[in-house]
Amino acid sequence: MKRIKSIVMEVLIVIAVFFMVCIAGLVDIKAGESPRDTRLIKQTNITLEGDKKNIEDMSRKIQNQSSELEKLKKEMNKLTLNKNTEEWNNAVISYNNKLMQYNKDLSQYNSKLDDYNKIYSSLKAQDGEKENAIDWVRKVLGI
Repeated sequence: MKRIKSIVMEVLIVIAVFFMVCIAGLVDIKAGESPRDTRLIKQTNITLEGDKKNIEDMSRKIQNQSSELEKLKKEMNKLTLNKNTEEWNNAVISYNNKLMQYNKDLSQYNSKLDDYNKIYSSLKAQDGEKENAIDWVRKVLGI
């Protein structure tokens, strides 16, 4: 009976050691993924900061263009009242050119903003999926 107990005990110890080695290996694998993810997240954050500055600059530019367009529109209305057709035609041409540039810049701004939002949401999703090693081991063990 003692011999069976000792054999069972040795088998349990071997299984426990094997289980601990497996868990340690899984933790090493998980920890090995972390620096790569951290580097990727840092690079993405740097890219997002640059994009954010570009978007803010574009926003200021669009606001300035919008105020210029309003001024030109008021000028055109004044010229309409004065009935000076040549100046009015020049003002309309200038307004149309600035309006085309404004629309072009606005579409670029919207596309940059959409790209920024996509990258930002994917980064937030990665942060949500990222777990620390202890929580991951607990999940593997079912604790």
